[in-house]
Amino acid sequence: MAQSKVSAIAQDLVDKIKHQQYKPGEYLPSEHQLMDLYGASRETIRKALTSLTDLGLIQKIRGKGSIVLNLDRYTFPISGISSFAELNNQLGLKAETKVLLLQKEDHLPTGFIKYFPEEKNRAGFHLERLRLMEGQADVLDCDYLLSPPINSLPKDAAETSIYNYLEN
Repeated sequence: MAQSKVSAIAQDLVDKIKHQQYKPGEYLPSEHQLMDLYGASRETIRKALTSLTDLGLIQKIRGKGSIVLNLDRYTFPISGISSFAELNNQLGLKAETKVLLLQKEDHLPTGFIKYFPEEKNRAGFHLERLRLMEGQADVLDCDYLLSPPINSLPKDAAETSIYNYLEN
């Protein structure tokens, strides 16, 4: 029963974001306000917000609340592959990429196993990059590149364009 209430609250918030009741860049009501609005416990509200975070609709910011993300800003074209670097140039985002982690692993990191259990024993490169937009941390990009086919990945390629590195 509790899970269906979490789902109902999450779906209502998704609908409100989709219909621009909560617009990109705006904060959702506080957890306490959402508790009152939905007549739900803090745990139920937090689970619903976690669902929205997992969907990439919001980002929780400690001490500030949950901000609605601008999904159009990060939508990649469906025809052809564009790298983040190419989109940065095309859209004039003034983005910068900082490599937080780049290390060779003997097996898939724990956080990835639930999504790719068949690859759990594959070696590869664990890469975490922070995308800064106009100096503000905006996107945390977490990747695991399997080896083979990727046998090396220089830090400068991870900072600029993995696509360009692989193509050339």
